[in-house]
Amino acid sequence: MSDFFDEKNNTIYLLTSKLGEHHFGMIATWVCMASLRTDEIRFTLSLSKFNDSCESIMKTGKFLIHKFPKSEYRTAYRFGSNHSKKIDKFFEDDFEIHSSGLKLFKRATKFGYAEMINTMDTEDRFILYCRLIQICNFKNQDTLKQKDLFELVTEEERSNLSSKYQNDSQRDTPSK
Repeated sequence: MSDFFDEKNNTIYLLTSKLGEHHFGMIATWVCMASLRTDEIRFTLSLSKFNDSCESIMKTGKFLIHKFPKSEYRTAYRFGSNHSKKIDKFFEDDFEIHSSGLKLFKRATKFGYAEMINTMDTEDRFILYCRLIQICNFKNQDTLKQKDLFELVTEEERSNLSSKYQNDSQRDTPSK
């Protein structure tokens, strides 16, 4: 990656969605405010086109976005190191059902109920332009960043995350 951007210092967000009866969850770090409107918060997300959770969000247009406290790095690792169709990432004591029917992470510092407004296809990613419909602040704690996660997990887990990142990068890179 270019050293122009500090990609290891992004906030780690958890996105939860649902397609049919299957719940999906993924980590997103490329999230950015995208408007100065005062009547609602608008933001962008960059998500892999090849991710099952992204497919769920693209089809339904609705999702929950959560911020992790630093103390929840184990949960962030669980969601960041596996795919939703391979394992059940949702442990019942960690989640409850939000009024939208989506899984809500109970120990988030903040969460928002969001909907897509527009999308852009960039070959390997979908850029989603979204609005927050509902915002809830749970706790006033430090938010987990990528660099925190890499410092807190074991060496083996760091290696697993790096390997997954490399594999996803190869998967997402279009053939020439």
